[in-house]
Amino acid sequence: MNTTISLKKLVRYTMAFAAGICLIAAIVLTYKFLQLSPDRLYDDVFVIYHLPLTRKSQNKENKKIEDLYYSKNYKLIIKESKKPRLPDDKTFLLIGMSHLQTNDAFNAIAAFRQITSSGRYYHDAQFYLSLAYLKNNDYDQALGLMQQIKNNEKHIYRQHFSSSFLNDIRMLKWK
Repeated sequence: MNTTISLKKLVRYTMAFAAGICLIAAIVLTYKFLQLSPDRLYDDVFVIYHLPLTRKSQNKENKKIEDLYYSKNYKLIIKESKKPRLPDDKTFLLIGMSHLQTNDAFNAIAAFRQITSSGRYYHDAQFYLSLAYLKNNDYDQALGLMQQIKNNEKHIYRQHFSSSFLNDIRMLKWK
């Protein structure tokens, strides 16, 4: 009889312990869900693009945008981008980055999408385009592009998108 009572106590305490663990896990996950925001996720992975000092553009107008980017004059870059010119991939990247820096994700997306897939700046454009989609609350587009980057072993930004980060993006869609 004593073994039956002690066995019942053991089962009861085990169940109480398991219920406590489940309750704590539910509280932690709820807190994490409530704290989740696209801006916070964006800030977690965003890295400023540093333009290499070599290989300046030959085009005078494109070179001006590069110089403005070095001096972090993003608003003037946006103003300059409205002038007629023949932008190259690097210029589109800098224009897109300027829009991101001024919190204009919609126009950043338009600039990044102009960059050719065979060009030198394509990996940069993909990474920042995915962040622009996130900033623009277009989670499906962001998630698809981030997953593509994560799955490409040769992508230079692959390490920025962990499985946990991608799960956070999925959770954002529930909000």
